[in-house]
Amino acid sequence: MTAGAAEAFSSQENDVVDRLQDIASAIDKSRNTKKLATASPLAQGKKHVAKGQHSTAASYTTNVPCGLLELHNFIKAEDNSSSYIEKIEEAYNDHHSINYYAMSLPKPFHDREFHTSVITRIEDEKITFVSVPCFIKEKARNVHPDRVRAEIWSMYKLTQISDNKTRVEFYAQLEFGGYIPRWLINRELPKFMSAPTRWQEHFQHLRALRELTPEDGVAMGTMLTTLVKNITGQNKNAGNKLSTFIEKNVALKELKETFPQLRTMILGVLRNQILHGGKTMRAAAKVGIDLGPGQVLNQAVIPHQYSIMRKLSEKDAAKIGNSFAMFLLTSTEPKLAVDAWRLENSALQPLFDEHQFFEPMMQTIAKRLLASGNLGLKMRVFMGAFLSVGDLVSDMTVIVSYFQEGRTGQAYGLISMVMTNLFIQVLIVLAQNSKKNRSEKLREIFFVVTFLKPAVDAYRVATVHEDDQLSVSPLKEMVSLSHTYTN
Repeated sequence: MTAGAAEAFSSQENDVVDRLQDIASAIDKSRNTKKLATASPLAQGKKHVAKGQHSTAASYTTNVPCGLLELHNFIKAEDNSSSYIEKIEEAYNDHHSINYYAMSLPKPFHDREFHTSVITRIEDEKITFVSVPCFIKEKARNVHPDRVRAEIWSMYKLTQISDNKTRVEFYAQLEFGGYIPRWLINRELPKFMSAPTRWQEHFQHLRALRELTPEDGVAMGTMLTTLVKNITGQNKNAGNKLSTFIEKNVALKELKETFPQLRTMILGVLRNQILHGGKTMRAAAKVGIDLGPGQVLNQAVIPHQYSIMRKLSEKDAAKIGNSFAMFLLTSTEPKLAVDAWRLENSALQPLFDEHQFFEPMMQTIAKRLLASGNLGLKMRVFMGAFLSVGDLVSDMTVIVSYFQEGRTGQAYGLISMVMTNLFIQVLIVLAQNSKKNRSEKLREIFFVVTFLKPAVDAYRVATVHEDDQLSVSPLKEMVSLSHTYTN
């Protein structure tokens, strides 16, 4: 049964819902789009600016860890009036409301005002609500000559995935009216589109410790690493920001009862600062336990280990967290770094054994820190570039010397070996990028023939580069190509 059962949808209401469906389909199918910056890596966004038109279209999608009706009720009750300088909402019927709101823009640009119809359609496993330029006669209101009337066509599609997961798809086409420079649109558009991430984070914080799954671990690790830019260095507010996060997060707040120094350890991890080897100490040296590598705990000693976690001092917890950076520096994959860190600090083993979210959370943090870190990344890229250029120079030097000495047969033999090597690399690259378009394939071939491919691979592995169109991971590609580099 739909929401319109009590009061039928008019032809105009059905028409605007259909038009929004068409706009959403056009955005999904368009190849002329650019990536839209999202408030969280858990969301995907893209924008489209049609040539010769003033409108900007965008989409934003993410999963929210709650039920369909629970999310819908939260959205209806959410107070977002602080986002506007004026907002008025009036009910028209049981599924249609009329909104007037105005948003502030920086001077010298005029503020924008919107007069919209918001229509909601509820189905068994999907709720759709659209916002369109109001087609109901507008009531008299105060005139603001300093505001420009803008138009918005937007649609939220909430789709039930399970009892505690809902897919949110947000589509919008904006016509701001008047003149607004592209840089301002690019700045404001991500803010306007980011509501689904706000909902995702709100409900993720409400998840109890016993409810957490590996997927929750990925979400929480991602949320924690959004704090990284504010937690680096000696930021005096870093601890307060993390404390606020943990107090809002039901699961971490509960976990803190078992591990009182949880905040200190996570803070050390997120700071991602390399410590000198002489200053690193095994985390529990002062509480009498061996944290040596390779030590694996069994279930019989887990209660004892929980008591040890409770006794860890703030200094020891900080050392455990700070040691994470060294494992990131010396590992090529997040999983390897987390495994090494776990084995070195076996007092934390109960967290890995008893909570299925904890390891994915730490792997996600490692992945995000690897992608944003500078030291390890620069070392990998520099070494890759140095070796590739050095290999090119050495081959060219030998070939030139052979020609100068009259050993043309050996020179041509070396040239043929280099060309064969490049040909094999090109075949591997084409197979790896078989799903991509021609321009992207040509770009990858350019990296091969200019001998820059090892440096590019090093960069992609170091930043944990993701690409759904690749046949295998960048690391596997680099390993395959490395055999050709050494032959």
